Amino acid sequence: MPTTTIDPTAFPKPTAPAPALFSTSTPFNFTVPGGSFSFQIPQKSPKPAPEPEEDNEEDNDKDQDQEDPEAQLDAETEVVFSTHGQMYELKPVETKTMEEEEDVLFESRAKMYRFGNGEWKERGTGTVKILKHKKNGKTRILMRREKTFKLCANHYIQPDMTLKPLPSHPDKSWIWQAVDFSDEEPVHETLAIRFTTTESAQQFKTIFDANKAKKEA
Repeated sequence: MPTTTIDPTAFPKPTAPAPALFSTSTPFNFTVPGGSFSFQIPQKSPKPAPEPEEDNEEDNDKDQDQEDPEAQLDAETEVVFSTHGQMYELKPVETKTMEEEEDVLFESRAKMYRFGNGEWKERGTGTVKILKHKKNGKTRILMRREKTFKLCANHYIQPDMTLKPLPSHPDKSWIWQAVDFSDEEPVHETLAIRFTTTESAQQFKTIFDANKAKKEA
């Protein structure tokens, strides 16, 4: 059998293995038949770390004002706006409830009811007051619902009014009839009120009767 002789120079010579660890600046060399070549990965210079921003309280206040439009308007600020070339100025208006001209004779938390269609219906829970006008001396019962402040009762105390105990809660409740103005228009109502304590109920009746007696005199 003929013997084949292999010339070792016909094949590329392997280069030494690259080290396990290298940096981006390490060149890569390769030898191929007929020559060799090398290349190197360019190294990027690290970007400088951003400098911390200065805490400018004045700028922060401006940003907060821009985010919160209510902070830009004071409760008493006059607002001016224009429409179709005409300027309008809005000024705050003070809301009056007529209580500014009255003295509070009685005030307590209670629950108000009205009788209609053969049954008692709750009007709301809130603060009931007996108020006396500073000039004309007239007294009235005023009660508003909690949170909404809608009127539950609003009428004058008249000489012919009489408080009677509610059978279900005789020590804390009273029934009476009145021409009520809670809905602006006068309506003849049968009302009932229930207090949380016996003391409040008795005090309400005492002041109610005392001011009714003055009108009778």
